[in-house]
Amino acid sequence: FKQLNRCSVIALGINKYLCDAWQVSGGILYDLKLEFGFLSDNSIVLAGVVDCDNWRVQWNNILLSKQGYREGGDLEQIISVYRLAASLTDKFV
Repeated sequence: FKQLNRCSVIALGINKYLCDAWQVSGGILYDLKLEFGFLSDNSIVLAGVVDCDNWRVQWNNILLSKQGYREGGDLEQIISVYRLAASLTDKFV
Protein backbone atom coordinates (compact mmCIF):
# COMPACT_ATOMS: atom_id res chain seq x y z
CA PHE A 1 0.00 0.00 0.00
CA LYS A 2 2.94 2.32 0.53
CA GLN A 3 3.77 2.29 -3.20
CA LEU A 4 0.13 2.85 -4.13
CA ASN A 5 -0.05 5.82 -1.78
CA ARG A 6 3.15 7.22 -3.29
CA CYS A 7 1.69 6.84 -6.81
CA SER A 8 -1.41 8.73 -5.64
CA VAL A 9 0.70 11.57 -4.28
CA ILE A 10 2.72 11.78 -7.50
CA ALA A 11 -0.43 11.62 -9.69
CA LEU A 12 -2.17 14.35 -7.70
CA GLY A 13 0.93 16.55 -8.00
CA ILE A 14 1.16 16.03 -11.75
CA ASN A 15 -2.57 16.67 -12.12
CA LYS A 16 -2.34 19.92 -10.11
CA TYR A 17 0.65 21.12 -12.11
CA LEU A 18 -1.05 20.39 -15.44
CA CYS A 19 -4.39 21.89 -14.39
CA ASP A 20 -2.63 25.09 -13.30
CA ALA A 21 -0.42 25.22 -16.41
CA TRP A 22 -3.37 24.72 -18.74
CA GLN A 23 -5.39 27.33 -16.87
CA VAL A 24 -2.60 29.89 -17.37
CA SER A 25 -2.60 28.97 -21.07
CA GLY A 26 -6.37 29.40 -21.31
CA GLY A 27 -7.19 25.70 -21.30
CA ILE A 28 -9.01 23.26 -19.07
CA LEU A 29 -7.62 19.83 -18.28
CA TYR A 30 -10.59 17.62 -17.51
CA ASP A 31 -9.27 14.08 -17.91
CA LEU A 32 -5.84 12.59 -17.29
CA LYS A 33 -4.49 9.05 -17.32
CA LEU A 34 -1.10 8.32 -15.80
CA GLU A 35 0.76 5.02 -15.88
CA PHE A 36 3.37 4.11 -13.31
CA GLY A 37 5.99 1.42 -13.22
CA PHE A 38 8.46 0.08 -10.72
CA LEU A 39 12.17 -0.37 -11.23
CA SER A 40 14.10 -3.31 -9.84
CA ASP A 41 14.98 -1.27 -6.75
CA ASN A 42 11.21 -0.65 -6.18
CA SER A 43 11.47 3.02 -7.08
CA ILE A 44 8.42 4.43 -8.82
CA VAL A 45 8.62 5.90 -12.31
CA LEU A 46 6.09 7.57 -14.54
CA ALA A 47 5.96 4.94 -17.27
CA GLY A 48 3.71 6.59 -19.84
CA VAL A 49 3.79 9.81 -21.78
CA VAL A 50 1.92 12.91 -20.74
CA ASP A 51 0.39 14.28 -23.93
CA CYS A 52 -2.73 14.13 -26.10
CA ASP A 53 -2.75 10.35 -25.79
CA ASN A 54 -3.39 10.55 -22.04
CA TRP A 55 -5.42 13.69 -21.44
CA ARG A 56 -8.39 15.65 -22.59
CA VAL A 57 -7.88 19.38 -22.67
CA GLN A 58 -10.27 22.02 -23.95
CA TRP A 59 -8.36 25.01 -25.32
CA ASN A 60 -9.92 27.81 -27.35
CA ASN A 61 -12.86 25.55 -28.28
CA ILE A 62 -10.43 22.88 -29.54
CA LEU A 63 -10.28 19.44 -27.95
CA LEU A 64 -6.63 18.54 -27.47
CA SER A 65 -6.78 14.76 -27.19
CA LYS A 66 -6.57 11.68 -29.38
CA GLN A 67 -10.35 11.53 -29.65
CA GLY A 68 -10.21 12.58 -33.30
CA TYR A 69 -7.92 9.62 -34.00
CA ARG A 70 -10.27 7.24 -32.17
CA GLU A 71 -13.13 8.48 -34.33
CA GLY A 72 -11.19 8.03 -37.58
CA GLY A 73 -10.73 11.74 -38.20
CA ASP A 74 -8.61 13.39 -40.85
CA LEU A 75 -4.94 12.61 -40.20
CA GLU A 76 -3.75 16.15 -40.99
CA GLN A 77 -6.22 17.60 -38.47
CA ILE A 78 -5.11 15.08 -35.84
CA ILE A 79 -1.46 15.97 -36.44
CA SER A 80 -2.30 19.66 -36.14
CA VAL A 81 -3.92 19.03 -32.73
CA TYR A 82 -0.77 17.25 -31.51
CA ARG A 83 1.45 20.04 -32.87
CA LEU A 84 -0.71 22.69 -31.21
CA ALA A 85 -0.58 20.84 -27.89
CA ALA A 86 3.21 20.52 -28.18
CA SER A 87 3.63 24.23 -28.93
CA LEU A 88 1.43 25.19 -25.97
CA THR A 89 3.10 22.81 -23.51
CA ASP A 90 6.55 24.00 -24.61
CA LYS A 91 5.66 27.19 -22.72
CA PHE A 92 4.85 25.39 -19.45
CA VAL A 93 7.31 26.25 -16.70
